[in-house]
Amino acid sequence: MFRSKGLRSIAMLPMTLTSQRLGVLVFGSFKPSHYENGAVHFLEQIAGLVGLAISNLLTRQAAASEEEQLRALTAVSLQLSERSIRAHHTLQQERARLETVLEINAALAASKLDVEQMFPAISRSLARTVSHDIAIVNLSNEEQRSYLVFAKGASHESELAPPGMVLPSDNAFTTPILAKYPQGTVVRRAELEAAAPQFEVVRGALNAGIVCWCTVPLRPPSVGWCSVPGQPVR
Repeated sequence: MFRSKGLRSIAMLPMTLTSQRLGVLVFGSFKPSHYENGAVHFLEQIAGLVGLAISNLLTRQAAASEEEQLRALTAVSLQLSERSIRAHHTLQQERARLETVLEINAALAASKLDVEQMFPAISRSLARTVSHDIAIVNLSNEEQRSYLVFAKGASHESELAPPGMVLPSDNAFTTPILAKYPQGTVVRRAELEAAAPQFEVVRGALNAGIVCWCTVPLRPPSVGWCSVPGQPVR
């Protein structure tokens, strides 16, 4: 191949480091016997310098590749750790909720408890997993078109729902909420403010600092949890 290109003399110089063989540096000339011993010795030094430069380049490339792989592995490790933490937190929440259900079942099974005693026990158990400041049970009386109200929670409970209070269905905020949302819903402050002129209990809730109101239907009663600023219903 060299002869076909017209080359008459060739100098092949190995590019070799102590622990690495990098390749060969080749010089060619159209003149015969162009490379004498002195020139070859000089070119050997050049080949050594070129080999060292190539070795440094390969080392930097390898280091950059390893660094990029390390970054990728670190990112994956962080993602897995976050997922593990979230999964652990979810399991803890589910366990707490299961324990709450068991506690509530135990309260319901205690035949000696009447409604006035049973509901506070349920509220105390529920507070461990669902943050609320006021809990209210409205027991429906369809014949009298009214609710019998029970409350448990913050110090404002007597203002919002005095124990044993009978509330006509037309005056109960529960009635329009369940009519619109049969499965229950969370009512935010803006909706509470809109309903305040019509419902006295809503005005009392806003004055007490309530910012959201969660209504959940029972069959046939309904129960609502309310929350003051800083502890929203989740």
